Amino acid sequence: MSDMRRRVTNEWGRGGPARPRQRKPWRAYAGVFLMIIAMIFFANRLLGSKTKKSEVIKNDANVSLDVGGAHSDVSLDEFLSGQTVSVPVSRSIVLENADEIKMEANVAQSTEDVRISSQAFDAVLVPIAGSHADGAATSDYIDGIFRHLVIGTLPDPPEGYFYEGWLVRSRPFDFFSTGEFIQHVDDLKWYLVYESDDDKRDYNKVIVTLEPSNNDPAPAEHVLEGVF
Repeated sequence: MSDMRRRVTNEWGRGGPARPRQRKPWRAYAGVFLMIIAMIFFANRLLGSKTKKSEVIKNDANVSLDVGGAHSDVSLDEFLSGQTVSVPVSRSIVLENADEIKMEANVAQSTEDVRISSQAFDAVLVPIAGSHADGAATSDYIDGIFRHLVIGTLPDPPEGYFYEGWLVRSRPFDFFSTGEFIQHVDDLKWYLVYESDDDKRDYNKVIVTLEPSNNDPAPAEHVLEGVF
């Protein structure tokens, strides 16, 4: 009995009481590190997707179209404020023979030069719902006259349709038509000039629609949109 007690005492003195095992520090933080890495990965993917979307919009604003049978590339630089633009002012009339007068579809041969103020608001118009078109718009209010100019590269509308411009205000919500587009006989682009004695610069959204000739005052299919 004494020998057993002596042996137990010796073992206790040599090893001491059993101590709990300690967790290594790196195991405690491993889960946190993995979570941080996962967050960085998904953040990079999200930022990458946003960049791709912005690139698509940018590319859509520089589309080339076949307009009226001719290939026309739009250079938005020539539409910026501070420039002078040749704008069609009336539709042309073509005499096919002595008994018949035919109106060419919105093509104007009479033009006038319009000087765009260097202080004018500019907007790039981007295509909507897959439409192949692009354009630009300006707005200014000088000497008591509000002037709004829109230039677009648009395909010829189907028979019985025309292009119409609109200005939209967010608050309080309101919109109005700025008129029908006229095609320039030289560059085959489509132009619209709207003037008013009232300052309309709070209407900061531009919309171009393709309208049927049915006398419906409501906007139809959107083709281009932009914001000042």
